[in-house]
Amino acid sequence: MATLFKKKDPRFPYWIARIMVNGKRMDRSTGTIKKRDAQRQAEAWEADVRKAGTQDTGIQKAFAALVESAALAAKEGRLTLDLTKTFITRLHKLANPDFVEPSLTQVFDEWLGTLASRVSGSTMDIYRDAKRHLTSALGDAANAPAHTITRTQIDAALQTLKATMRASTVNLSLRAWKRVFRYALECKAITDDPTANVKALPQGDSVKRAPFTPAEARSLIEAATGEWKGLIHAAAHTGLRLMDAVNLRKSNVQNGVLIVKPAKTSRAEKVISIELTTELRQWIESQPANDLFPKLKTKSVQLLSGDFKDIMTLAGVPDTVTLPTGETRDRSFHSLRHSANSWLAEGGVDIGTRQEILGHASAAQNLAYTTKSAANRRTAIAVLPNLATA
Repeated sequence: MATLFKKKDPRFPYWIARIMVNGKRMDRSTGTIKKRDAQRQAEAWEADVRKAGTQDTGIQKAFAALVESAALAAKEGRLTLDLTKTFITRLHKLANPDFVEPSLTQVFDEWLGTLASRVSGSTMDIYRDAKRHLTSALGDAANAPAHTITRTQIDAALQTLKATMRASTVNLSLRAWKRVFRYALECKAITDDPTANVKALPQGDSVKRAPFTPAEARSLIEAATGEWKGLIHAAAHTGLRLMDAVNLRKSNVQNGVLIVKPAKTSRAEKVISIELTTELRQWIESQPANDLFPKLKTKSVQLLSGDFKDIMTLAGVPDTVTLPTGETRDRSFHSLRHSANSWLAEGGVDIGTRQEILGHASAAQNLAYTTKSAANRRTAIAVLPNLATA
């Protein structure tokens, strides 16, 4: 039974409770100078300790059973690293029954929360897209404890995304995944980082694209709203990539010629000159501000790509087509670049001129963007279809 006593030192006026458990003496301050209150606390403490002791006996037996199972697995050569982690997880769960293992989705959300006030809105869009890509590729595993995610699952997720996305887009998401798992390590939500040695995919257009017809391009413009109308028109008549087109300004036009330094080749300081169609030049000149697409340029490339997919759906333009050869190809905003090249080729523009307009490094690269070979040399830009009447 619990007993009470006080220390002789006047600096410690509180009653101290003493109990005996398995022959071991245990003392604890009650924090009160009232003996009746102290006695109640002492008896409650003693009951808790004895109850815990009974539970400990059960835990010890469960621990012993798990260790015995692990030893048997080791003896039979079945104790893999994953099985070892499973045993450790079960041991931890026994010792900490109230501990909740955070899922990968929860860890990702927590990491995003730490960045909310430190990064721009467009950067947050990139990170949210990275989460969507990972959870979609992992399926149900995304809601399992974060520490159960394996390198094999990450590799499989990359390959799943690679089948429908450009390698550069997948790699952008991979960089975010690596940051999330490093964060999980720091928070001790995981013990091993499954992305630690995962390498980025080879850069390049991992998805073969097909062009739009002039009528389809016109349908896209009609289905679009706001700045998207002008953006689709600009890309279709210049062959510019998505972010190069989004960042266009009126000041890029000099004497009717568009002067652009593509972001993809900025390290080489390459500048391309594109002769503007009358239709596009008049539209650019009619815009009130220097920035042609100020609202769209605040969005991430992933968000813009998703918006364009929605426009395709509204326009009734399919995102996959089957070529006469029987080959199936995907279509996205980048297909406008293929479209411009194909329309020039169909109009008889020679490959050298097309190469200059689209900023391709080689004729071979340009041919990869062309559906039909050039028939003969003609004035390049004049052959592009008028999208107002297509």
